[in-house]
Amino acid sequence: MQPTHSALRAFIEELPLGHPVATQSFQRFGNRDAADKALSRLVHEGAIKRVVRGVYVRPEVSPILGELSVPLEDVAAALAEAEGARVQVSGETALNLLRLSTQVPAQAVLYTDGVSHTLRRGNMTLRLKHVNPKVLVCAGTDAAVILSALYVLGRDGVTAAVFGQLQQLITPSVLDELRAKRTQMIGWMRRIVEILPVTDASLPETR
Repeated sequence: MQPTHSALRAFIEELPLGHPVATQSFQRFGNRDAADKALSRLVHEGAIKRVVRGVYVRPEVSPILGELSVPLEDVAAALAEAEGARVQVSGETALNLLRLSTQVPAQAVLYTDGVSHTLRRGNMTLRLKHVNPKVLVCAGTDAAVILSALYVLGRDGVTAAVFGQLQQLITPSVLDELRAKRTQMIGWMRRIVEILPVTDASLPETR
């Protein structure tokens, strides 16, 4: 068995089942050509499966449901992580979560400060949309929902009604997250964050 194949197999066997990983993670096991050949061989052996171009997963199989599919959101996060980028919910999704809109987004979209991608699997599509990195300064926290909503609304879209709804939802911990990063935000968003009060309400759960 070739060294690259052996090393790559050992790495894959340590991956959590169903956890997507981008091909950039495999480059440490040899040059690009050697790693690609070893990866193709491992796919043929069933040790790993290609989810979309550039992303693979160690298959997770349920005795009842069979092989479990990987959420495209997790695939997108793996791609972004490999690029050193961040992801968070889109503005349209944020508006829905915050009850500022009753419309369910027609297309699955995540914001990123990395490269834009369109991921397709079967009849499902998810778009990674590049936006101003200052919108993602709270990525990975509940505060990201607020910034995504503000971004899609725009400065002129933050009406008294919108501001009032945000007042009802902001919690001390979320406000702390926002204020801790306010100097990295777009100017008009920072000014809104600085005047937001807190309540005992809770933000909806999101990724």
